[in-house]
Amino acid sequence: MTSYARERDNRADGHERGVSIVGMSTMQEALGTKPPFLSAAENVATARAMYDAVEAKDRSAAERLIAEDFRFFSPQDNGLDRDRYFEICWPQAERFQDFKLTDAIADGERVFVTYEAVLQDGDRFRNAEVLTVRNGRISAVEVYFGWILPHPVAEGEHDEHAA
Repeated sequence: MTSYARERDNRADGHERGVSIVGMSTMQEALGTKPPFLSAAENVATARAMYDAVEAKDRSAAERLIAEDFRFFSPQDNGLDRDRYFEICWPQAERFQDFKLTDAIADGERVFVTYEAVLQDGDRFRNAEVLTVRNGRISAVEVYFGWILPHPVAEGEHDEHAA
């Protein structure tokens, strides 16, 4: 069983085959990693730092935060490595006039975020992302496209053609 699978199983009930959370903590610290429940706040801080780098268009800060084994997923990108991310995706930061992280919450090494952006042409949108943070660096990002702002469908209504 991988360490991630063990951690995932531990989140369900706090135990795995008789190993206590304290025992798990000691074991993970011996392996050089922190248990997810102790590092959640640090993982959110790492995610926030990444979005601060995007907002400031500070590539050097982003490079320090992104792990060497990084992978990037979106509806348009299937597992881009670190170099391809900086080649293809990072230049998109220049399109942002304003970029605000609105929510961030961690579940172990995964940080769930939402953000709102205003493009140089004035278009606005909201997206959600899931970042995997290991040892203080971002090892994966999954992007889930949201919607434009203001929402194109009237409040309380449904429009099957809006997407």
